[in-house]
Amino acid sequence: MELGSTIIICFVIAWAIQYAMTYFQMRRFNKRLNELKKIGVTSVGMSGSAYKRRTYAVLVIDKDEKILKAEQFSGWTVFAGLKPVKELEGLSTKDIMDDTVAIAIPPKMRNAFKNSVQQIENARKRAAEQGSQDNHEQSAKNIPGEKL
Repeated sequence: MELGSTIIICFVIAWAIQYAMTYFQMRRFNKRLNELKKIGVTSVGMSGSAYKRRTYAVLVIDKDEKILKAEQFSGWTVFAGLKPVKELEGLSTKDIMDDTVAIAIPPKMRNAFKNSVQQIENARKRAAEQGSQDNHEQSAKNIPGEKL
């Protein structure tokens, strides 16, 4: 076998191993996310880019906007996993969004948690818009002779 063929085969094997390990990492992440969803409203936020290390934030809140669980996910390897962020538990979502409130977490992680709060707010807005649209359509159906 030639040297070039051997190098290509090694790269293909390394890529396959990376793909498999990434698959198992995502399974672990999704399993933990499903566990957290049983506790309360759950949202995932992200900070960073493809060229910088990304940080993912998972928030679980109750109906009063209090944080029940906060976990972060970052790392360079496929062995990284969700880790609790105890500094946020018991705070409100408004505390995360308010930059004047001092929280002992890195700025990049805070941005990921802010993104997570924004995801919750966006989902609620979409649900409210969908609900008002459904109510409008239902009202129009109840009026004889009128169509949308």
